[in-house]
Amino acid sequence: PPTASAPPAATTTAATTTTTTTATTTTTTTRNMCTDCTWHESVTSYQTCTNSPTYPPSWDEFPMARAHFFFETPDECCDTRFPEACTVVDVDASVTNGGGGAGDDGADSEYTTLGPRTIDDFDGEQRGLPFDFGTPVPQWRLDDTVSYSGTSSITNIPWSNTTNTNTADLTLKISLGGKSTVRCMALIDINMPYDFFYLEVNGERRNTFYARLGEWFPLQSGLLPGENTLVFRVEESEFEHGLGGERDVANLGSGRVWLDDCDVGRY
Repeated sequence: PPTASAPPAATTTAATTTTTTTATTTTTTTRNMCTDCTWHESVTSYQTCTNSPTYPPSWDEFPMARAHFFFETPDECCDTRFPEACTVVDVDASVTNGGGGAGDDGADSEYTTLGPRTIDDFDGEQRGLPFDFGTPVPQWRLDDTVSYSGTSSITNIPWSNTTNTNTADLTLKISLGGKSTVRCMALIDINMPYDFFYLEVNGERRNTFYARLGEWFPLQSGLLPGENTLVFRVEESEFEHGLGGERDVANLGSGRVWLDDCDVGRY
């Protein structure tokens, strides 16, 4: 009979596992505190980076605030704040070219582009709106003795203190992205036959006052998109009133107008 053969011997394969360990190094970059940086988001113009000195004082109070709000270059500011579309306004260049104005970021245009809402309460040194108080001789000034809120307002300078003998103009040249409203709190102390006060928008007289008003009230007017020139004017009357001697201030006013808390916004 056939002889049974032995089963094949079992083969054992040793599996070798190699473990590779990779060291990961994490680098943490701390942003420059930007103590000498000047570029920042504009507080008066939409999607704009500027080196204007007009910005909230609180941005200077803490190192971390400066690191957040300021940038070393305009490109860094634009890339961070407005990567889709950004306008750069260099006030140093505009000053060299003779541009700029009160509260202006220094754009080449004489009209300052405003965002959805801009307010000026006339407190402190920074101006929210680019008012022209009178060129070359100031015809309006800050007044820290009368105000609707806060500590100051603005008022016209009496005729005897200016070279312009019959008008005192406060001018505001702004460019708007949509229909807006200008609103200022006003205190009017003029009276005919001496003088009167009005707001003019793009050459059109909107509001005229011939008599004093004893309380603050909102003076406002609508504005269209685009460039707008606003003139707040106190004008000496040409009426021959024949009143001799000093003006009766108690009954006929002082010839002064005060404005406070001016607001330009889209509503």
